Amino acid sequence: GRFELFINDVFEKENLLNIISFFIEYEDDGKNIIKKIGRKHQIQGVNKLVTRAEEIYGTEEKRIGTVFHGTGSGKSMSMIFFAEAMYRSTKLENPTIIVITDRNDLDEQLSDFFKVAGFPFPKPTGQHGIIREAQSIDNLREELDIPAGNLIFTTIQKFQLKKEEKEELKKLKQKAKYPVLSTRNNIILICDEAHRSQYRKIAQNLNRAFPNALRVGFTATPLEEGDRDTPETFGPIISTYTQSQSVKDGTTVEIQYDGRCLGQHIIKNMQEGFNEITESLNEEETEAVGKKWTDFVTLVEREERMKEIAKDVVFHFNEKKSVFPKGKAMLCASTKMAAARYYEYINEIENHPKCICVISSGTSKKKKTSEDEKKEKYLKDHYRTKQQAKDLVTEFKTEENDVELLIVCDMYLTGFDAPLVQTLYVDKPLRDHNLFQAASRVNRKSKPEKQV
Repeated sequence: GRFELFINDVFEKENLLNIISFFIEYEDDGKNIIKKIGRKHQIQGVNKLVTRAEEIYGTEEKRIGTVFHGTGSGKSMSMIFFAEAMYRSTKLENPTIIVITDRNDLDEQLSDFFKVAGFPFPKPTGQHGIIREAQSIDNLREELDIPAGNLIFTTIQKFQLKKEEKEELKKLKQKAKYPVLSTRNNIILICDEAHRSQYRKIAQNLNRAFPNALRVGFTATPLEEGDRDTPETFGPIISTYTQSQSVKDGTTVEIQYDGRCLGQHIIKNMQEGFNEITESLNEEETEAVGKKWTDFVTLVEREERMKEIAKDVVFHFNEKKSVFPKGKAMLCASTKMAAARYYEYINEIENHPKCICVISSGTSKKKKTSEDEKKEKYLKDHYRTKQQAKDLVTEFKTEENDVELLIVCDMYLTGFDAPLVQTLYVDKPLRDHNLFQAASRVNRKSKPEKQV
């Protein structure tokens, strides 16, 4: 049976020593020390990566490989196991590992995950210890001056020329080329969500910056059919662990989709309103108004439409709460303004779930119009600093916290692990890997088991 297979597999001497040496982590969540042991797909995948890295080290080949481990299956933990194994490898001579993401929030989430994991291997001395976060292009280059042993987190966007460098090259009428940052062999680039187009666009800069570095790509999203760029950049697919395998193993739960349609009366009323407005206009003018009328933001932020959806959200949430009383939910809105309005409209409905709206403040330096200032005034109560958002969301994920609905626009749609979140309400255009990542926020297992 499966248990006998497990015993024979795990307790074979070489396998057992490998698991004890490389695949046990102690994580501090602030309250308890949690012992984590690698799953089969993590152990097999990381061992293949380690073997491949040691085989190609010092050769012309720099691509370790590509790893596809579906969302919720422990991809971040696989990265930690791999990083530890690389630091312990005598062949790689205490390497510098650079973890690259394409978004600031993912960068922060991943670095936090590494920090709480404890990192049991010897740390170099220094003001910041082993884990360093590059704050800017200059800071990234400074961190790389340290010869070995660091773990640096950065975003792919920092591998671009600085403004003054571009201007200098323009004066000299020279083609813009990214500078070489290090020619060392013992640098390993770990790229998260490696399938995304950003890596293809800036891959040449990575190659120029670290001509001798080893590269490995991790992704939780299935590679699109015909995607040759990802394996060409990072190497052959080393390990695959699909969403269906994850559900079968009990690592995650199956996601169920429920399409909700607006009542026909809303669509009818919108059409009647449009006809009334354009009654006295000629064909050309009607077409011009039609383009504005059907503008996406104008459409999705119509009060009648949003109030109808808010009622449906409250109804559906309360219906589900009768079966899963401790379950929570997220609502993903199309714009920051829509997120704030959903907060307002939901709170007007009787027996609504307690909710919070978390959005980041705008950073635009453009001169604000009176309309912009009016919007800012409406949104300001929901603006959160990084630390405020982190604290609110950390509390939201606990059973003790009475907030049941988290309303967002772009935040927490990737890399957000909250087992109590059983439902995601989506009122936002999402497709391809963005849709896959967002939907996967509700595939985590909780106790008691949930069905979504």
